[in-house]
Amino acid sequence: MQNHMEKVLEDANLKLGCVVTDTPLGVSEQNIIRAVIAGDKDPGWMADLARGTLSGKRKELEQSLHGCWRRY
Repeated sequence: MQNHMEKVLEDANLKLGCVVTDTPLGVSEQNIIRAVIAGDKDPGWMADLARGTLSGKRKELEQSLHGCWRRY
């Protein structure tokens, strides 16, 4: 399941796995993935969802969340 989730994120050009280690199992990662599913596209806003040690990587996280958005 985790590898599949990372593949889906990579296909959307979301490089979340480059910044976090436990995609999609961590609380911050789950919050960000929920935001993506809900249609949020603002990398800054999504980076604000980071908690704990991940919040210290905000700049890298924000850069990793610039995706290639398309409708399905």
